[in-house]
This record gives sequence, structure tokens and C-alpha cells, in this order.
Amino acid sequence: MKLVNIITEITLKSILLDEIIELGTSGYTVFEVSGSGKRGNREGDFSLSQNIQIEIVCDEETAKKIIDHCKTKYSKNYAMMIFVSDVDVINLEE
Repeated sequence: MKLVNIITEITLKSILLDEIIELGTSGYTVFEVSGSGKRGNREGDFSLSQNIQIEIVCDEETAKKIIDHCKTKYSKNYAMMIFVSDVDVINLEE
């Protein structure tokens, strides 16, 4: 399984979450975050300048779809970083 972390502008939240589901994930977790990078500081002081972090656990094929989609649709006009790592999932309900 893969853990995909997308850090981006809050203005993309609604549409990007819908697209992530359409690309084949069954769920996600969203956090409001702040930080600094090559596009400047994101302190989160104003609601429209906040950043969010979206965490998605999915299979490798779906991770590739999400990354390709974000690169194609958003990379030129929005601040966005994507981190991908291997994860083991432990379901405590089983």
C-alpha cells in the first residue's frame, strides 16, 4: 500500500477531494497545515491562504493516477507538494 500526502491550497479542497474519490480511493484524511517553501510562507492567517494536507492510503495504481492527475491539472497554477511512501495498514477491526 502507498501513503500519498498532498499539501496544497485550501481553495482546491472540495474539487480535489471529489476527484480523489473519482480516481478510485475509498477515503482520505484532511488537515489544515501551515509552513514555508519556495512559494513563500503559508501561515494560515486568512482562510483563503490556508494550506491543507490530504492523506490517502491506496494501492500503487491509484497512487499513480492521483499523482499524474495533480501534476497535469494543478502543478502550473497552484502550490502543491506530493509525498509518497510505502505503508503497512493495520486494521484493528479485523
